[in-house]
Amino acid sequence: MGDGRALLGAELEVEGLDPVATLDADLLLSVSRGGAPVASAIRRDVQLLSGVNHFSFEIELDRPELWWPSGSGEQQLYMAEAAVETSGGVREVSRPLRFGVRTIELDQSRADDGLRNFRFVVNGVPLFCKGG
Repeated sequence: MGDGRALLGAELEVEGLDPVATLDADLLLSVSRGGAPVASAIRRDVQLLSGVNHFSFEIELDRPELWWPSGSGEQQLYMAEAAVETSGGVREVSRPLRFGVRTIELDQSRADDGLRNFRFVVNGVPLFCKGG
């Protein structure tokens, strides 16, 4: 995210709409913020087998608004929605999913006193986390 972009990975699980047949379909994954579309990805002409099917997507967000822990900043949220459209004209749309964009790492590097740190670094900023 240092260059103003975020690459999101998504796994789409689609249950075959016909229990006894293979269907051809197009899959669309769209991301919006505040009701405005910000990114989308499409997979055309995939085969849906009966049962559960898994498809992977990657979507790039340009200059994402970051999510911050409570007390450290805003909790900016995006909405993701998936749609499946079969060659037979059936269209199914998923329930929207809310998500935030952030990086997080556990810093256990050496501190100045020779001991080890135990702190989280969120979006490149070291934060103290309360509780235990």
